[in-house]
Amino acid sequence: TRSGWIGGDEAGGWPGGEPPYAPWQRVLTVGDGDLSFSAALVAMFDLAHCSPAVRLVATTLDSEETLQQKYGNAVWLRLAELRDAGATPVHGVDARKLRVCLEDQLLVLEPQQTKTRRTKHFVAEAMEQGFDRILWLFPHATAERASGRVHVELLRAFLESAASLLSEEGEVHLSLIGRQFIQWGMCSAASAAGLQRTGSVRFD
Repeated sequence: TRSGWIGGDEAGGWPGGEPPYAPWQRVLTVGDGDLSFSAALVAMFDLAHCSPAVRLVATTLDSEETLQQKYGNAVWLRLAELRDAGATPVHGVDARKLRVCLEDQLLVLEPQQTKTRRTKHFVAEAMEQGFDRILWLFPHATAERASGRVHVELLRAFLESAASLLSEEGEVHLSLIGRQFIQWGMCSAASAAGLQRTGSVRFD
């Protein structure tokens, strides 16, 4: 298949035993609330092997102002870490409409967010050539006490949106809790998006 996805609620190792993320991959994180996971990815990479910078686009649904209201100064420190490493934080991104939101936000990114032409060019390039990894940790609807049906529709829309942005050998990674994999019909959602399940691991 053109692309795969990894998720579920079973324990196991990464397919092929290889680490899931590498600094040379084009990586898109989705709905990374306080940007802690994106910052952890940057910290994990050996920056000496990143040329010219981390190939990471870190997205949040909230605006930058809302992030500060929710998480305080900690989020500013993470934003600084990401930008210093050459990663690109992008706000106001709906997981159901990734391409449209990224295209819209690309037009308004400020110079300090894009490292001027270099990083802005990378985002445009990644959207054209595809991301090698697209990941969403613990996806959930914004509405309080959203029904299972709402989450089923959310994940279906996300997988279809993500599939359109994958590279030829790209993968979508989802972190789910308990029986969400079954309850939210992930196999049928992945199939509808043209994705094939390639494995699952325990997320610690």
